[in-house]
Amino acid sequence: MLSQRLAPYLKPMLFIDALSCAAFAVLLLGAGPTVSHMFSLPQSWVFHGGWICAVSACLAFWLATREVVPMGGVALIAAANVLWGLVSVGTVWLGWITPTPTGALLTVSQGVAVLLLGELEFFAARGQSQQNQCV
Repeated sequence: MLSQRLAPYLKPMLFIDALSCAAFAVLLLGAGPTVSHMFSLPQSWVFHGGWICAVSACLAFWLATREVVPMGGVALIAAANVLWGLVSVGTVWLGWITPTPTGALLTVSQGVAVLLLGELEFFAARGQSQQNQCV
């Protein structure tokens, strides 16, 4: 039921994903050393995270602009978002990194937001697939 309600929102979700990834990529790649120092985050994580976000933004944008959205691509984006969210929360929770309190809040909150977006994309894609099978 939730899947079918979310299906019409798949493309807007992908656009939101693309824009948020692009903005985060610009922040992490453009101001990486500052972000790393300000929030006490490992500079290599900031740098590589920026590139991961840049690639994800391109893929999400490409998917959102297709006439028929390839479900395999959406599954990849959704899985990557879930993984990113779990890693973001897990690294702070397990103590793998020791950011400042603000850095921990930023890392965990964006991780939870990306995790939720991934879940929504998954359900929307499932609903879209069910609608396509009925037609």
